[in-house]
Amino acid sequence: MKYLFSLGLLAGLSAASGLAGCTEKADVAPEAPCGTTATVRLCLGNTLMCPTEHTTLVLADGTRLRPRGPLWEAYLPQQANGATLRIGYTRGATLPAGDIADVEATITCLEYPVMRCGTPSPGGW
Repeated sequence: MKYLFSLGLLAGLSAASGLAGCTEKADVAPEAPCGTTATVRLCLGNTLMCPTEHTTLVLADGTRLRPRGPLWEAYLPQQANGATLRIGYTRGATLPAGDIADVEATITCLEYPVMRCGTPSPGGW
């Protein structure tokens, strides 16, 4: 009888810890598709801080995004003024008037043409 109680208690603790593990898992929702076209715009004046701190992505409707997030940070070293990207993003805070961008955006998907010797490959994507 004592063994059955111990086994039952052990099984209960294992199940409880298994359930706790499930609730701690990250959300596994699919990435947003790269369905939005955006143009890279570096700040005016091309200062030393320009490529990393003052880049905007301009959407077709003229909205200027201030990009952020791990995907964007990985892309920074290869960005070029005027490059066209396909992005997915989540909209963040609206920025104050006079800022270089209209809204903050966390980039959730990023596609750009493969570069070969400094020029986009034929066919783009």
